[in-house]
Amino acid sequence: MKNLNKSKWIKVSKKEYYPKNQNITQLNSLDLNLLKKNILKNNSMGSRICLHTSIKDKIQQMILFHPKGSYIRPHKSISNEESYMILNGEMDVILFDNVGKIKKKIELGDLKSKKFFFFRMKKSLFRTMIIKKDTIFLEVKKGPFVKNKSTIYADWSPKKNDKKKLETFFFKIRKFK
Repeated sequence: MKNLNKSKWIKVSKKEYYPKNQNITQLNSLDLNLLKKNILKNNSMGSRICLHTSIKDKIQQMILFHPKGSYIRPHKSISNEESYMILNGEMDVILFDNVGKIKKKIELGDLKSKKFFFFRMKKSLFRTMIIKKDTIFLEVKKGPFVKNKSTIYADWSPKKNDKKKLETFFFKIRKFK
């Protein structure tokens, strides 16, 4: 098997990469392996390849990988529009109102799954993703990204290290129809 061409990417954090060539960005399955290997190496719950070239870009496009069982704390973006397209795997998107009541569950999967593979929301809502299988997906949202300001985490949502509250939270999601 061919080795991954790491020279295509600039590593900007433990779990984030940007393209070196800012005019043309191409991905293949070997590049996606970079995401998976990065998680194993850093023991993290997610990794991304940014397809945009700067946090200042007006459109933020990212390929993300989350292993099965990852916890994505409920959040919403300051920019209203956002979409996900599943490349491989399955996840449920759970939408909440502002006080944490579940409003909708959307099952997403790759083309082989026969589930919806694309999700777009015009208005930003609190959401989490339940990662049912190792999942690679494209996320697109409006930019620019402003650290500590572009994402709002729900006050009512459990932090990843609060096991008791996480159990209650996931029980509530499992019983929602």
